[in-house]
Amino acid sequence: MIATDLPDLIRRLAGNPQVLGIARYGGRSSDDTSPGGDFDIFVIVRERPADLESVHFHCGGVPVDMNLRTTEDLCREEPLTEIDHAIATAEILHDPTGQIAALREGVARRWQPEASRLTEHEIGMNRFCQQHALDKVRHRLDTEPLLSELLLATNVYWLMMTYFRVRSRPYPGEKEALRIIGDEEPTMHALMQAFYAAPSRAEKLRISEELTDFVLAPIGGPWREGETISFGTHTDAAALNETGDAFLRELLDTE
Repeated sequence: MIATDLPDLIRRLAGNPQVLGIARYGGRSSDDTSPGGDFDIFVIVRERPADLESVHFHCGGVPVDMNLRTTEDLCREEPLTEIDHAIATAEILHDPTGQIAALREGVARRWQPEASRLTEHEIGMNRFCQQHALDKVRHRLDTEPLLSELLLATNVYWLMMTYFRVRSRPYPGEKEALRIIGDEEPTMHALMQAFYAAPSRAEKLRISEELTDFVLAPIGGPWREGETISFGTHTDAAALNETGDAFLRELLDTE
């Protein structure tokens, strides 16, 4: 048996001399044994297997995400994974020497959670793919209802992630993303709620189109009829739309 419950898990980890510290992040506290949701922790160890980053298991019926880090990992210039940004605000559960608290201050200074800016290729891809999904659904609402429901629901999830990406903000995970959108973008939050309460696929499509316009507004909105969008062989390619449009005209100029 791994542990009987979360408090037992923390006690057993803290009692192991290999463990230098434990820090909790996410919404579940270590004394919350109720069903629903997972338990997220960083366990700072003296050494970890070179290729091992995290271990996932169940404890007392609760899914546990245990991220393994060393003090060397906390001193890196760049985080080992995107989730490591959570160390800066995690609740320290075990830190007998104070070393983890001291290292966490450096983490907060060095690891600023900033998403990189979109390239021209990525902008085109987002504008195209979001519209492409809606175009697939538009004339299949009645003839292919299951496909339409699948694509519409998936598109709303994509739009939530895309909201952060096109604004050069790191994606914080579903629960935090909904909280941020609720606080900062009440219009978008209301549209998402309306989508899942919509009584028909036609209404879901209409709301999805409105959501798409809202989310993609900073990068020019979705791909429109009469507009040429081109993708590159690599993400840093430049002047793609101009090059693609010019080459298309060249290929079609047969007179």
